[in-house]
Amino acid sequence: MTTLVIIGLIALILLIILLGEPLYVLIGAVAVYCLLFSGVLSEPHQVSTAVIDETRNLIDNQVLLAVPFFVVAGALMTEGDIATRLIDFAKSLLGWLPGGLAVATVFACVFFAAISGSSPVTVIAIGSIMYPALINANYPDRFANGLVTSAGSLGILIPPSIPMIVYAIVDPTQFADPPGYTLSSGGGSTGVADLFLAGIGPGLLIAAVLAGYAMFVGAKHKVPTTKFSFPEVARTFQRGIWALLFPVILLGGIYSGVFSPTQAACVAVVYALIVEFFIHHSIKVEDLPRILSSSAVLMGTLLIIMALALGFNRYLELAQIPEKAVEMIVSWDLNLVTFLIIMNILLLIVGCLMDILSAILILVPLLAAIGFQLGVHPLHMAIIFIVNLEIGYLTPPVGLNLFVSSTIFRKKLSEVIRAVVPFMLLMLGTLLVITYVPTIALGPVSLLKGQSFIVNFPDKEVRETPKSAGGDDGDEAGEAGEGDDSAGGSELDALMDEVDDEMEEDNGSPGSELDGLMDEVEDEMEEEEEAKAEADDAAEKAAEKAAEDEAKEDADEAPPVAPDAGAGTPQPDAAPSPEP
Repeated sequence: MTTLVIIGLIALILLIILLGEPLYVLIGAVAVYCLLFSGVLSEPHQVSTAVIDETRNLIDNQVLLAVPFFVVAGALMTEGDIATRLIDFAKSLLGWLPGGLAVATVFACVFFAAISGSSPVTVIAIGSIMYPALINANYPDRFANGLVTSAGSLGILIPPSIPMIVYAIVDPTQFADPPGYTLSSGGGSTGVADLFLAGIGPGLLIAAVLAGYAMFVGAKHKVPTTKFSFPEVARTFQRGIWALLFPVILLGGIYSGVFSPTQAACVAVVYALIVEFFIHHSIKVEDLPRILSSSAVLMGTLLIIMALALGFNRYLELAQIPEKAVEMIVSWDLNLVTFLIIMNILLLIVGCLMDILSAILILVPLLAAIGFQLGVHPLHMAIIFIVNLEIGYLTPPVGLNLFVSSTIFRKKLSEVIRAVVPFMLLMLGTLLVITYVPTIALGPVSLLKGQSFIVNFPDKEVRETPKSAGGDDGDEAGEAGEGDDSAGGSELDALMDEVDDEMEEDNGSPGSELDGLMDEVEDEMEEEEEAKAEADDAAEKAAEKAAEDEAKEDADEAPPVAPDAGAGTPQPDAAPSPEP
């Protein structure tokens, strides 16, 4: 882009902000401007074609089908009786703890998040019931407000999660394994299933930290607790069994292979309808048009943002912005720790200024590629991304949970912001742990694949670019010889280690196993010598061939030499001169 084009882009952004237009208008205007004036398209009419093509491509994405179904399922459960039954069970199970009612609020949010997949919906459903209950139990008003607002943000991290589905759609790596990992199941629905599983550990960690703080506040203010009663637990469990079974059926069906995440969204709608209509009797037929219309409005807004953001991503792709950004970051020679610190700071700032879906659609194509090059697994990268933006739900000026909480609790926005500050600091601490301990996110995925639960960053952080084929035959032969030497050396070292171990176990006494290992060592040494000899022969032949080719080229290029009459060359007999 030229300086004039950049100035025009800044002016366009400021104008749209001053006019107070919605965010999707800003994204669409920036996308069209960049495609039109950056020079990436040769014809102006290709601009509209590029945006339309990206919108049409959404139709072909099967993972996207899960989003509207999860939206409808969340709306049905919010209107129904599931939230109340979950809260009753959590209170009977955890109410005896110090701060037991607050702890029950946290885990009620966890369960409802696993049902609805939405953070604002969780705040509305759980908060509208638990906030008055916390106030009546003598919890400080600011603490109660901050707790339900913060715990509700777990809705985007506990699976199923709508932001996770959107992330999977735009992730350029398709959750492939960087060097040093063997976790990937591939993109599409299998990638979404892995991402759902990766979110469980971080979600439970944040919930445990919030619950610990709730116990501290409850003990500090000497909030009365309830006596544990097994019959009461059994009664509330029986009443809430259908709500408690929902995440079990959903996640169990996904990881047992009964249905895909997209099909699980359809199951969620059918399950919610059956439970709320025929079991709880909390929704009537005349309520359906209102529920479906509100879901359609929400989904329509989401699709507009996705379509225009993907148009902007098309510009990034045509202008090769992600590739240039990767080259620039790699040229800075950043280590993994430094890159993750910079990325976390950037995402926290973005979370203050953009909603989570817009941030995912715009930034994932850039940052995911850089993280992949530096050795961050795409699943881990996605969780870091979502946790950062989860904190963004609690930060002004666009923190969505702040506005939801301010509306339903009738509080000033400044009061809600002050209430969430302690919880936001706790979540920042857990963000650091999740960022630098990949086992929290990747451990369950690795365990499901039959591997160790402990997953560390790979030893080598920057992925090497494969060398292009080429070079003369002698160089290739030499490289092949070196490769054989290194491979043979490593295998020989491994065999010698086995011999030493066997000798230590046998205390120096020869045995059949030791003899076998010695035979393997001798065979390996013979194979190594043969491979080295073959490599040397190949290099020598290549050098001789190169010398012959060079001599032949020199001979062809030499000018022809005129024959010398007196230099030993037989001359033809001279014709007899005529007589006078």
